[in-house]
Amino acid sequence: MATLPGRLQAFWQRYRVQFWTKTRNVAAYALAYMSGLLRMEEKRNFSEIERKTEVAGGNLQHFMTNSPWVAQDVIRQVQQEVAATPGMQHGSTLVLDESADAKSGSHTAGSGRQHNGRLGKTDMCQVGVFLAEVKATTWTWVDGELFVPEAWFAHTDAAKARG
Repeated sequence: MATLPGRLQAFWQRYRVQFWTKTRNVAAYALAYMSGLLRMEEKRNFSEIERKTEVAGGNLQHFMTNSPWVAQDVIRQVQQEVAATPGMQHGSTLVLDESADAKSGSHTAGSGRQHNGRLGKTDMCQVGVFLAEVKATTWTWVDGELFVPEAWFAHTDAAKARG
């Protein structure tokens, strides 16, 4: 446990360039967001991350929703690092799976009444599909997409989808 902060810092150092634009460097928010998520015990939301990191939740929310960094660039770097890691080329398995997260309301992106496999029923939730590479003691997320229910594209929900 004592080495985790240093390991997180080293990991962030490799990815921080992905959060620089021509006019801004929002890499510190990326570190705070990641650090906060890793320390959450229950609810993973901006208010809880703010409590854990002492970085304003509004700033973190802006970082995730409005900052011009490109998520696909981060994912591409993860994929390149996995491909270049000795030992991951042989004996590993790709796992494609969905994951659902129960929601109490319909304002979270992609939330709606849909099947939540973890609960075994149709309920208000957010569903994503993820690809991970797994090997004995190592695993890493290599891609994923949020499933957006058709209702989010209906005229009545158009304003909600735009934010």
